[in-house]
Amino acid sequence: MGRGRALSLVQVGDRVVLVGESGQGFQRLAEFESDQAPVATSRRVAV
Repeated sequence: MGRGRALSLVQVGDRVVLVGESGQGFQRLAEFESDQAPVATSRRVAV
């Protein structure tokens, strides 16, 4: 992780998607069933 990059967990229906963000845009990194998703709070953490 570097400046201007972030990871987000986004719930879409019954799916949770791990999204990476950089200066070049967004990229889906992983996808989970909502009952198998990692525990997360609803906040964004940028490094």
